[in-house]
Amino acid sequence: MTTDISDPVGIVVTELTTSWLSANTDNVTPVIAAIYDYKQTYSRNSDYVFIFAGVHSEKPIGIGFDSFDYTDTVRVDIRTTASRSRLYKLVNEVRRIVYAKCKGLTPYGLLSITEENNDLSDKSIQLWRFMMNVKLWRVIQTI
Repeated sequence: MTTDISDPVGIVVTELTTSWLSANTDNVTPVIAAIYDYKQTYSRNSDYVFIFAGVHSEKPIGIGFDSFDYTDTVRVDIRTTASRSRLYKLVNEVRRIVYAKCKGLTPYGLLSITEENNDLSDKSIQLWRFMMNVKLWRVIQTI
């Protein structure tokens, strides 16, 4: 297996973009984008799935350090101004894609949802928001 470092944010953006079924989300495809600058603004006229980098770790496996457990975690921030119902349709579509791609994702071997935050919606400004962590995992053999 290769030891090259990959862009986990780009991989998740690509998978969500290419696998999204708008029929599952009221025939609406959200804006799916990598966020590298947290001060970026967004319009209130669309749904959004923002992806940004989280934690990276490399841990040796076994004796001899010939293999490493290599993981990247990305944050998925799902936002809509339509309704709470639409928010949960967007969340379920992200889950569907993650579970469908859980094995065989190149160059990673496993994709999973590790934890989900509570609903971060703010009804006073009609923003429904949900965040989750998606973990990308692979084992690298150096010998």
